[in-house]
Amino acid sequence: MKTFPTDKILEIGNVLAHYFPIKHDVLDKYESGDRIIMEDAVTYTPPKKYDLILSISTFEHVGIDDSPKDPTRALLALRNLQKNALSKKGMIFISFPLNYNSSLTDLIENGRGYEMFCFKKINPGKNVWQQTNYKDIRHIKYSQPVKAVVFLKISKTTRLDTD
Repeated sequence: MKTFPTDKILEIGNVLAHYFPIKHDVLDKYESGDRIIMEDAVTYTPPKKYDLILSISTFEHVGIDDSPKDPTRALLALRNLQKNALSKKGMIFISFPLNYNSSLTDLIENGRGYEMFCFKKINPGKNVWQQTNYKDIRHIKYSQPVKAVVFLKISKTTRLDTD
């Protein structure tokens, strides 16, 4: 994050501010505060483009925690941000627990053009994680504590269709 000017960073979900002071914009439908834009990621159209859009354990909740429940809203939000908020050379980095949101699982199974990094917990007592490949974790069911996490790197040209 330090390589990006703070005015070119958009965080989806107010997560990082719980760990250290932030100076970048945050898009969060439910929280309010300094630098937080209280809008829905599915429909948000910012007045400027961002070089870095990041989300830590937030996208899996989009559409799942809403009423009515609609897991496809996570992919709609990702497509909207890619189209309307990401600069031409920008990158989106998202992390989410595996197999929580079916729309994100479909994206992993059928999507194209993104870079994926997978991790599995190898020592729950000490919170030790190991990088692995998707085929080794795809069977892991979602549970708490989380046992498998996926990170995606998405560019402006990444195809976010699932068919």
